[in-house]
Amino acid sequence: SSHLVMQKGEKLLWDGPSFGRLTKDGKKYLITQKGWTAIQKPQNETLSFPSKPNHRLAMTWPSKSGPQFEMNDPQAAHIRPYPKQVTDVLDDKLRLANLLLESGCDILPNHIFSPEQAASDRLYFVKHRYGAQGKSVYVYNKSELQDWWETSNNPQDFVIQEEVVPSTFGGRKFVLRSHILLFHRRDVSSECESIDAKQFSPLTFQSYLHKQVIVQHHAAPYERFSKNKASQISQVGKSHPIPVLLQNLPSNHPAVSLFPQIQLGSKVLMSAFENWFTAERIHSQFPSTVLAPETTCFALLGLDWFVQSPSSSNSSCGDVELKLCEVNSHPALGWGTMAQVPSIIFKGLVEQTIDCLMEQNHLGTEGNQFLSL
Repeated sequence: SSHLVMQKGEKLLWDGPSFGRLTKDGKKYLITQKGWTAIQKPQNETLSFPSKPNHRLAMTWPSKSGPQFEMNDPQAAHIRPYPKQVTDVLDDKLRLANLLLESGCDILPNHIFSPEQAASDRLYFVKHRYGAQGKSVYVYNKSELQDWWETSNNPQDFVIQEEVVPSTFGGRKFVLRSHILLFHRRDVSSECESIDAKQFSPLTFQSYLHKQVIVQHHAAPYERFSKNKASQISQVGKSHPIPVLLQNLPSNHPAVSLFPQIQLGSKVLMSAFENWFTAERIHSQFPSTVLAPETTCFALLGLDWFVQSPSSSNSSCGDVELKLCEVNSHPALGWGTMAQVPSIIFKGLVEQTIDCLMEQNHLGTEGNQFLSL
């Protein structure tokens, strides 16, 4: 983990928790390819540098449990993640469901809000709104769902998703993991002096979908009414086939040609998010959306998609056969549920994210896998 410090062209790097999500490959890339230099750690976590007065962090990328930096803090890093209060609308499964239901497009599985709405011939996935890595996920039929509802102490903290009857390959369900880089920046040189400092800078979001989509097959063969969680939930089990890239799938795989649908679904998500963000700002419910001068705020999002069985697909949103399982603003980048993914994939993702955030001219260039949404 590292801080990056920049002052008058100097690019310095030191170990610390405010860059907890920078992989070792990312750190090596900055030192060997981008001209950064390692320095000793500051004396405390106040982001001050006694040996380098007036320095401001160039970039931070903390873990989910790391320090948060408000968007309007002029002393925080030039480049920093959106604070949790911004990305929570995506991480929180309940808020995400409400956001997309209000958008009028059905890229999510069907949601119900009480057992009375359940069908007797369907399965339902009950997920804690903040659950991650397959934890706090339960698979119930209607009767079991009713029992859970009556005995749960906090059903309001869960979402209930109707099963997505899946396409399978080799007898297994699979999930598609895509990544979106979302950011906007305020360049003080382009600001009009007449704009009130309390107003949001006149910028638009920029969002980019990474071309390399990871396909993770489940650990156990699929049986629709099986109680084996490894059959139903992608993160459960220890016998997963090695993940592959969408572009490397065999021609008979049901997901092989679905990248255009991933692009379409990603555009829907980003449009809904931007509309929500703008509404929060206009109604003054979100004072931290003011960007400090010379600041870029960003998120590298991980999106998990299911592919419906063609016989069960009934979408009104461009015939999309995909359903969005969840969004994560702190996706695993080669560890946890993604530990089996070849390291070169996340090495490229991290390096290209750094390039895009620090040098915009890398976007769309040969070798950079991010596509504009």
